[in-house]
Amino acid sequence: MPEALIRAGCHPCPIGTKGGYVVWFLGEPEIRSWCQPHKMLGADLKPTPPLEAFDRGRFSVGEVPVSLIRLVTDQVVRAIGPWEESLLIVRPSNSWNRENFHLYYRLRQSYGDFQRLNRTMGHCFLAYEEQDLISFLQVVILNQWNGFVFSAQDYGRALVFDNGIVELLSRDGSDLSKALETLRGNGISTDVE
Repeated sequence: MPEALIRAGCHPCPIGTKGGYVVWFLGEPEIRSWCQPHKMLGADLKPTPPLEAFDRGRFSVGEVPVSLIRLVTDQVVRAIGPWEESLLIVRPSNSWNRENFHLYYRLRQSYGDFQRLNRTMGHCFLAYEEQDLISFLQVVILNQWNGFVFSAQDYGRALVFDNGIVELLSRDGSDLSKALETLRGNGISTDVE
């Protein structure tokens, strides 16, 4: 069982199994416990500034063609650096787009999870579940939702906002630089303020 999940007080359960492994969906207490060692979240469950210096990059997905969303999500995950465990928090906003809500729930149900998002907005992924994290990130970006990705050791963070802005923070500038270079090479501007 992953260390951060043990710390968060999570226990194995049949909910969320797919292909013989467990996908963890976390409620607010487990999310707070998972993020606590690095003070990643404020009282409002929004990301706090990193405790240490991070390299930063920003870009907008607002004008990115749908055909490039997979490339974008690959680079977002690449930019947060090496990770054995990561947490994606999907947050409702005032402009919460419910148009494809069913798509999100179908994705969760494919993992055997039938809980509501407002009860379990945290999604914990192990390194070998990277493709699953990418799938969830695609749904977040396509629906213009807020989604925050943290690596367990806080090597990197990806903050996806409902206005289409993506902010990447990384301790290892080379991972971030490679990701931003790939995005620019595909016509995505990374000069967003």
